[in-house]
Amino acid sequence: MSLLLTKDKADKMRQILLFAYKNCPFYHALYDKHQIDVNNCKLPSDLPLITQHDLFNNCSEFRSDGDIFKICATSGTTNKPKYVYRTYKDFNLSVKNQIKLMQWCDINSNDIIAIAQSFGLCGYGELTLEASRLLGCISIPIGVISDKDTIDLLLQFKASVLDITPSHLYRLLLLSKETGIIPFVKKILVSGEKLPAEIKELAENIWNATIFEQYGSTETDGLGSSTINNPYINLLSDDYVFEYLPIANSNLYSIVVTSLYHEGSPLIRYKLNDIVSPNLNNPNQINIVGRLEEHIKLFDNVIIYAFQIEDLLKKHNIETKSWQCILEDYQEIEKLTIFLYQCTSNYTESEISKLLISLNLEISTSVHENQLQTFAKFSEEPIISRKGKTPKFIDKRNYFKS
Repeated sequence: MSLLLTKDKADKMRQILLFAYKNCPFYHALYDKHQIDVNNCKLPSDLPLITQHDLFNNCSEFRSDGDIFKICATSGTTNKPKYVYRTYKDFNLSVKNQIKLMQWCDINSNDIIAIAQSFGLCGYGELTLEASRLLGCISIPIGVISDKDTIDLLLQFKASVLDITPSHLYRLLLLSKETGIIPFVKKILVSGEKLPAEIKELAENIWNATIFEQYGSTETDGLGSSTINNPYINLLSDDYVFEYLPIANSNLYSIVVTSLYHEGSPLIRYKLNDIVSPNLNNPNQINIVGRLEEHIKLFDNVIIYAFQIEDLLKKHNIETKSWQCILEDYQEIEKLTIFLYQCTSNYTESEISKLLISLNLEISTSVHENQLQTFAKFSEEPIISRKGKTPKFIDKRNYFKS
């Protein structure tokens, strides 16, 4: 399932395809291997997919001969960096798109924007900072600091807009609920993680603020945003080509993106790890369901996805502010523990651990063959990454880790 290509977008795609073939060793080798005639390619589906693993293993080969301005990187939830290169043109067009996304969220020159996102090599904050400057806003580049210091700065400078990850926002909301200290923030841009519904409700109830979900990645920059009175993510369809690949045994899709302007590290049919549900009435709008990379693989190749666990908790009316699964190994036995933070449930820890076994037959078999042990623990505070995120899965295995 792909979006309709207008003549203008088809021409832009042909231009970026020819540029990548001529200037990037990776694409030149890839298209030669698949015997792709780049001069006569008409549809994105005529080209092979590329994945994050291609970026992991071939970062330098993705670099073009363009005028490189900066290098960006992310470790994400895989803990293995992906590096991409940016030209001045790339950066300026990404800033222009960021301005558009912010305007969709009704941000204007009267706003004071606090940016509680990472800066630097692995940072997203620079795009918002430059877009804010061009919009005529006052910016507060907070970065990732303590919750109390963040609240103090929001109050001191009377920030009306906050750019932040959902995990970090959740901690600030709980701090406000505990202390009664409410900042002036009325518009919140969140990105970097899936946005749980309860965080949106907390922001509305505690801060009386509206949340806008921003969508994108370090590799692609901003791809879309929710807007006022529209819960869907509206995609930047002028500068990207989007395709949807069906996920087996579901009504969900993975998303494939082609950037029509990035030249530092061109991305052509790049498979993102997001699980989405497109709006059937408008394929330029999507809901983010989760991430394909939000999973953990047991030693016998059984995969547990985050959305499977969330569906299980929802099915049994187990309410929790957040959760994490930690996988460990000991003497050829794997130990899977789900930590439920601030959980409300009629189930005991032992009963929830047994529910994990019901995720699929392979897990049940592994348990009964004494290859896997499952546990559940009620807890108060999750493990937070250095970028302020709450990873769903944490792999602490030694022998089986791959």
